Amino acid sequence: MTLEDIGEIVATLEASDVIECEVTSGAHALRIRLDRVPQPVVPLLPKSDDEPAVAAATAQPVLSPATGFLRLRHPLGDSLLTPGLAVKTGQIVAYLEVESVLSPIVATVDGVIGAINVSDGDLVTFGASIVDVHP
Repeated sequence: MTLEDIGEIVATLEASDVIECEVTSGAHALRIRLDRVPQPVVPLLPKSDDEPAVAAATAQPVLSPATGFLRLRHPLGDSLLTPGLAVKTGQIVAYLEVESVLSPIVATVDGVIGAINVSDGDLVTFGASIVDVHP
């Protein structure tokens, strides 16, 4: 496996929705993980001819970046996430455990935590709504 091969693999991943890939070629193995947060899709309400479209919901969901076990707190003592808690963009709201590795899940907007849509230890899939943040 050459650097050009690795560059092609990374370019292919960046152009797709895949966030993690493992490639084995002979005696070489390569694992690539892209840290990108899926952007929420907010459906629009139908609009009349004389009024602009309005977002269906004001809450912005924080979505799971991969499939894994959800942890609402870090084992070393983060405080538990609660509704009404103020959060900033980029602030950790939960962790995703994949193969014993904890990855942070962060708020995508400033706001206040609304509904917590999952429980600690739940198996979540890519794009699953973890919490709702009200801007």
